[in-house]
Amino acid sequence: MSSDKVLDAYLAAEEVYQDNDYIIKEGTSGDWVYLILEGKVKVKKMTPKGLVSIATLKEGDIFGEMVFL
Repeated sequence: MSSDKVLDAYLAAEEVYQDNDYIIKEGTSGDWVYLILEGKVKVKKMTPKGLVSIATLKEGDIFGEMVFL
């Protein structure tokens, strides 16, 4: 079985986000693990000095509720 078919077997839903959309917000309850199929995702954290970018994720990276892994 190809890796594409394996991925499709476990893919619950494919979602598309526009620039500056929030996928998940810090402090909220998460129910999903996300796999970036295309594009980039900026990870930001709220600090006393404001919102700070802490990472940029790219195609193939995974993020979200890690308890599912």
